[in-house]
This record gives sequence, structure tokens and C-alpha cells, in this order.
Amino acid sequence: NALTQLGYAPPAFRVREGFGEIELPIVKDFFLAKELTISGAGRVSAYGGGIGTVYSYNYGGTWLPIPGLRFRANYGRAVRAPNVSETASALTPNFAPGFQDPCRAANIGAGSTTRAANCLTDLGATILNSASFANQPTYSLPVLSGSNPNLKAETSDSWTFGTVITPGFLRGFSFSADYYNIRVNGVITSITAQQIANNCYDAATLNNPFCALFSRYKGSGTGSLGEVPGQIQGNTLIQAPLNFAKRIRKGIDTQINYSKDLSSTVNFYGNLIYTHGFKTSNFANPTDPNFEDRILSELGDPKDEFQFSADLRVGAVTFGYNLHYISPMYIGAYEDFNSLQGRDALNADYADIQKYPAITYHGFRIQWDIKQNGKNRFQFYAGVDNAFDQHPPLGTTATGSGSAIYDVRGRNFYSGFRAKF
Repeated sequence: NALTQLGYAPPAFRVREGFGEIELPIVKDFFLAKELTISGAGRVSAYGGGIGTVYSYNYGGTWLPIPGLRFRANYGRAVRAPNVSETASALTPNFAPGFQDPCRAANIGAGSTTRAANCLTDLGATILNSASFANQPTYSLPVLSGSNPNLKAETSDSWTFGTVITPGFLRGFSFSADYYNIRVNGVITSITAQQIANNCYDAATLNNPFCALFSRYKGSGTGSLGEVPGQIQGNTLIQAPLNFAKRIRKGIDTQINYSKDLSSTVNFYGNLIYTHGFKTSNFANPTDPNFEDRILSELGDPKDEFQFSADLRVGAVTFGYNLHYISPMYIGAYEDFNSLQGRDALNADYADIQKYPAITYHGFRIQWDIKQNGKNRFQFYAGVDNAFDQHPPLGTTATGSGSAIYDVRGRNFYSGFRAKF
């Protein structure tokens, strides 16, 4: 905010970039190779500060063995450099309420199998067994919140494989399906002071980035802010973003288009887009990089979703219909109801209703185009969305949820007019 950043001038942020791309037709009009093309592109970006030089690139190809059948594949490496607020904003005083020292007697056995040994290595038996340290209460730890100048760029690797079918015997029809696999590494994530302290001692050794974010008072008597020997010193723990999380998303996108002239004045057009998810997961446990938090089928990330639209044009009037289907989703975390990675379900029976039901929305539209001198000049339209007044599911609390994916307005009407001059 303006008060805590008053007088702070971030360092200059300079970026230099260069890029290029190429497309090479390899084969054309050969047997089982009507077309074979490869392509590639690259970008190099040199950032000031600790980010350094990063590279993004992609390469792929298309193969048309016979007319109407095309295969395509692509690999891409993308980067997201941290922004100035993540690397160069001032550290500001803050508090971590409810903080509990992971090495105190009540908590030392609650973490990983390495916590006790790491606490002993860092503090020694004398401090660990002292009454003043072992009996530390829960308290608000003074901390510093801000940026991390040592952040690196996030990187993603994506693979896509697909096909496009446009059969000659069915004019106006096209079908495409693409498999995608996207992995994002080094995701910049902010964690709490409690997580920083816990992760320091739950790691395999003390040589980890979390232990470098705070200091302990190891003198005699009390510290400058009243710390007892062994206690984390006030205003030394830095709550700053770190590169440690990972995200994975896999699925398939399908699209079907069909258009046909039924007569000289009647035309039809239809479109279907379908998405099926195979995997959507976050990996944000810094002490166990392979610990999976499944997102697929949780609220906001349905496993299946499709949208269909159709237009029938009769002369100057077009009648339209659209449908949107959202598959069922869990009311809580996937891990609450299902085992994952050999871990038992966390709370399989906490709710009688485990999923929000599937939802389908319907909409209708009518449009009238008026021509002048052979060109569309005026357009009147009216329609209704969520025509059957489908309400969002209420969930277990009867208060509703998921406004980001469900329609919360109910049936709504609209109309309008456009003119071209």
C-alpha cells in the first residue's frame, strides 16, 4: 500500500528480447503425403536482476496423408518471469497470528520423521529441553512480508497431438480432436510463516530454502523483542514468494462443425465443443514434491463439459439455440471422498451428498437482418439465456456455491439493435 511503500524506489527493470519463427514445407502431393510441414519458433529474453536469460520455443508439424485427413503435433516451452511486485517491492512489518514453533515440545513429534532430528541439530538438547523454550505459547510472530529478488521464471512444457477430419463426401462437416498435456514447474507460490517454519524442519536436512528465511535467537537472557533462547527472532522471518510448486493438466478437446444449405433461402449451422479432463492437479507441498492435490472434478473444474449451438436461417430471420452442460463436481476436496496415491480418503462420510449434480442450460435467440442495397444494414435480435430457469445447486448448506461456473441470475432476457452506416 502507499504508506508501507512510501519513499521506496524499486530498481530499474530492463528486458531485452529477440525472436524468430520458421515454417518449412517438406513434402507435397506424394503418395500418403499430400502435405508434410514442420514449423518452429523461439524467443530469448534477458531480464535484469536475478532472473537472468530465459528461453521459450515451440516446434511442431502437420501431416496430410490423404485429402480430408490431417494429423498435427506440437511441443512448446513457455516461461513467465516474475513481475516487479514479486521481486522488488519493499519488505513491510507484519504479524503471523496463531504461530506455533514446530520445535517446541508439543509440536516436535507432529511433523515429518526428520523434524525432531533437524530441531536437535539446529538448537541442541539444552535449548530444546529448557522450560522457557519447550513451553512457548501460541503467539503472534512479528514477520516481514514482501518480495523475493531471487525468484526465477516459471516454466511450462506442453505437448499436443490431434487430428482434423474434413471428409469430401460430407461437405460442410469438420471434426477435430486434440490431446493436451501441460506441466508448469517452478510455480511462484506464497506460503505462511507457519508453513515456512514447519517446512524448514520437515525437510530432509536443514540445507533448504525455508531455513534461510528466518533466524533464531541463540544468545543468553532475552533478545531485543523479548525472545527466549532458541525462539525465532522477531522481524527476521520473511514471508516471500518462492519457486517450488508444480501443476499438471491433461485432457482432450473436441470440436464438430457442420453447415448446410437446405435450400436457396434456408441455411443450417451447428457447432459442438466438448472437453474431457484426464488430470488436473497441483503439487504444492515443498517437503514432498510428488504429493498430489487433485483439482479435477472439484468445484470449478468439471471432468466433462460441452457446449452446443445451432442456427437455422430462413430468409432474413435466424433462429438460434444453445446448450451448455457441466458434469457433476465434488462439494469438497476430491481427497475427502477418494483415496489418492495410496492415501486413504480424508473424510469419506462427512456429507451424505458428495457431488453437485450435473447442470444443463438452454438458450434461444431470434435475429432479423434487414438489407439495404444488397448489404446487411440493420439487425434486430432478442433472446433468453437459461430459458428453463435452472438454479445453481444448493450444496449441503443450502446457500449455493460456485458462482464462477454456475449461472446465479436464473432466466434472463435480452434484446438489441445494430446498424451499419
